[in-house]
Amino acid sequence: MAKINSKGEWENRNGKPIDPKLIPIQYKRRDKTVEDIFEMVFGLSGKLGTTKSNIIKRIHKYLEYQAKRNKVEPKDISGNIQLSNYNNTMQVNLSRNDTISFDENLNLAKALIDKCLKKWSKSARSELRSIITDAFNIDRKGRVNIYSILKLKQIQSRDKDWKAAMDLINKAQNIVGSKQYLQFRMRNDVKEEWQSLSLNFSSIRPL
Repeated sequence: MAKINSKGEWENRNGKPIDPKLIPIQYKRRDKTVEDIFEMVFGLSGKLGTTKSNIIKRIHKYLEYQAKRNKVEPKDISGNIQLSNYNNTMQVNLSRNDTISFDENLNLAKALIDKCLKKWSKSARSELRSIITDAFNIDRKGRVNIYSILKLKQIQSRDKDWKAAMDLINKAQNIVGSKQYLQFRMRNDVKEEWQSLSLNFSSIRPL
């Protein structure tokens, strides 16, 4: 229902109180239609959130069972999970996407990396310089390229300053958020292509 003050006036989109007698009937019908729809949407969203939570719990319960059978600590199981039914016609995937930020240790790492570049000025390849420059480029929101920063750790060097810089990058990493994604695929026969079931769980938080 529209926001109504103590005088029974309806608040419009500009926050101005309007006498309901002055509001055309089609606007009132539209208001009720939209709010009825959202009531259904909120109910469905709640059910999806509960369902997502229950699915994730079922997956973790199975993983705990497997961990116990194989004498492994459940907390040591990491990475994306893919489960299939016996005849491989149904498949559920649970993946996790962490949001990473870096603290002041990244600035210290950058100083050491710059030191390395100066030492390697004659031998450093242009591709290496490009990778490092891209990694520390700041976007419009003042953020570094996380993927490029992590990619630096793939570069192998015996230089003690480079190794110290990579250690600082490891220390600088902080997981500030995490999302879990569910994907469902099915097929009638193993010879057929997988078909995705679209439920868009990704934007829904488990309850």
